[in-house]
Amino acid sequence: MDQAHLLSKWRHLIEPEITRGLTPCSWEMLLTMNVTVFEAPHSVVLVRDIQINGRLMRSIWVAAGELSEVLHLVSQVEQSARRDGIGALVFIGRRGWIRAVPGFKEMTTVGLKEL
Repeated sequence: MDQAHLLSKWRHLIEPEITRGLTPCSWEMLLTMNVTVFEAPHSVVLVRDIQINGRLMRSIWVAAGELSEVLHLVSQVEQSARRDGIGALVFIGRRGWIRAVPGFKEMTTVGLKEL
């Protein structure tokens, strides 16, 4: 299955997340991006490799579906990052994710005021 078809399979979970996040993205823009898809029966995680201060990190960009499956997928993402020689995982999300996903620490708070 090619990337576009794989993403389309999960569009009902992905699109709401990418269009309402801190940095909104259209479905069409997503289809041009280099993302890796991790999937479970009812859940999906999208990751991108990014650099922060010159350090390569694997960014968990979208995590949607059933919490137990998402947590399992995050462990798969971690394994893939270790295998690929990437030394850190990063995500931006609601504060509750820090409690839900073992091993992450809070690094910053992002404030947003709509005008």
